[in-house]
Amino acid sequence: MIEYELPYSSFLVANRNYCENIEMQLQTLGADCNGYCNGFGYEIDSVFIRNNLTYNIKFIKYQTTQGKGDAHEYAGLELFISGINNKGEFVAGKSIIKRLFTPYEIKSILPKPYYMKFEDWSYSEFNESFAHFLLKNSISGIRLKEGKLAVKIHEPIDEIAEFITDIEKLIRQIP
Repeated sequence: MIEYELPYSSFLVANRNYCENIEMQLQTLGADCNGYCNGFGYEIDSVFIRNNLTYNIKFIKYQTTQGKGDAHEYAGLELFISGINNKGEFVAGKSIIKRLFTPYEIKSILPKPYYMKFEDWSYSEFNESFAHFLLKNSISGIRLKEGKLAVKIHEPIDEIAEFITDIEKLIRQIP
């Protein structure tokens, strides 16, 4: 259950609408969520099992101030999935430096600043669908290691149910 704090403000209304939308989508996936929502941000956690995978999702939004009128706002998502039977490993994200070590075949399908690194995988159709997934969802970082997938997105995501469906398709395609 998400706790909504007062006082009432336009920021709270916007944050509350977002949180209620996320909560409704998670419920359609059979998941419960916990957390808080106020005018400054929110933090929503959800842990659930779907298709033999364990999902741990955290939606975050907060503001920090460093001086008079100098506020920074952050909104994003952290997702951890365990129970993946594939032993393959990969890492991808945004880094100009790491892109220097990315093979040409990958650079040709991913724009700057993205990079991808695969352990023992050659260029295949998976790389193209994986690149499409990265770009479509504005993935900041993703890593598969020892059957656990970690994903970070540094912006709010509105369609979590669609995102979960897409990531499950991607997991099934891993060679």
